[in-house]
Amino acid sequence: MGASGKKCTAACAGGTADVSACPTSYTCKAVASASSSTIFGRACAK
Repeated sequence: MGASGKKCTAACAGGTADVSACPTSYTCKAVASASSSTIFGRACAK
């Protein structure tokens, strides 16, 4: 994903969910812990 992915993840984590920062076909998604099902942040994902 590279630098553009980092920029997207930063935008998602910042709460703006600015998908314009995401590479094509990526969106902001909530990231949850598989073990506890707790949402701990937002990241850029396909």
